[in-house]
Amino acid sequence: MVQGLSSKLGLPDLAKVGELIKKMPDARTIDRLIKLFDQIERVSKVAPDLTQVITLLNELNTIDIAKLKETEKLLKRVEGILQNAPAEIIELLKTLKE
Repeated sequence: MVQGLSSKLGLPDLAKVGELIKKMPDARTIDRLIKLFDQIERVSKVAPDLTQVITLLNELNTIDIAKLKETEKLLKRVEGILQNAPAEIIELLKTLKE
């Protein structure tokens, strides 16, 4: 009788509705999904920066370890020079960058 009524009204079979309800996630799973989507949204806001980081990491993976150590030493020397440099020189370097 119920099946005849549901078919006359164009409603889905009750067994199918029951299966769909069983497949629906519980509250705990829904909460986890919401947290996951929040994290995905935050990551997507910084995605261009992450793309640059990934590109840099891929480039670093292709460089020889000895060259990386030399580059690290050079960067430390540059950092030391910049820390002791007068403000006028730093401003000049910033204008060159732009």
